[in-house]
Amino acid sequence: QIHQLTDHGETVARAILNNEAIAVSDGSYKNDSGAAGLVLQQGFNKTHRICLSNVIPGLAAAQSSYRSELGGLYGIVCVVETLTSNYGLTSGSITIGCDGKEALYQSLSDTGPVSPRASDFDVITAIRRKVARSPITFHTKWVEGHQDSMPGRSRRLGPWAMLNVEMDLLAKQRLALQSLVVTPPGNTITDEPWQLWLGEAKISNKLPEQLYTHFSKPRAKKYWEKRLPPASFDDVDWNATGHASR
Repeated sequence: QIHQLTDHGETVARAILNNEAIAVSDGSYKNDSGAAGLVLQQGFNKTHRICLSNVIPGLAAAQSSYRSELGGLYGIVCVVETLTSNYGLTSGSITIGCDGKEALYQSLSDTGPVSPRASDFDVITAIRRKVARSPITFHTKWVEGHQDSMPGRSRRLGPWAMLNVEMDLLAKQRLALQSLVVTPPGNTITDEPWQLWLGEAKISNKLPEQLYTHFSKPRAKKYWEKRLPPASFDDVDWNATGHASR
């Protein structure tokens, strides 16, 4: 959802070209739903900027605060990709601020292969592929989160902190629209290299463990069906049992 877009993003594109662009994102997670707020602008000038919120892709079971942070970073990279294409950028840079230190590192700082054991490897891989293909240089900056709630800090917030607070509020507002935050089960993340589905669930973290649990569960059920009373058979958490049988 676009909240602010001036001059078709031309000022932000020029700022990227001149190495003056910054961006900030923040994610929010609640009740198995995720959203993020993000903004791109020329330095700390808010006159011309691109501000939007997005819904985090994935099934309810895959959602988390960490995934929401990654979703905001993914949104920023997608906007940069669009500006690069629309304005024919061949060089430039942008500094991205976020209070999710691990999300920043995994998606924008570490350039090695993404482990299938990693949480949210689908979003991380998509971000890395876009960054690797881009002629734009991405710098990162960790911004301490929730500084507005710290005693005595509300009147002394720096510009990065102010943007973080603004994006935090925007993400929460987007998340409050619960009826619109439900993500279709078949949602695809552009630039994720492949998808693995087990039944109706797309796997996005801890791939080896999930595969083992999936294939061990039928074996565990077959073993216990003759050893448990019929009345209690359906009360067993078979996913946990399959995982424990590793």
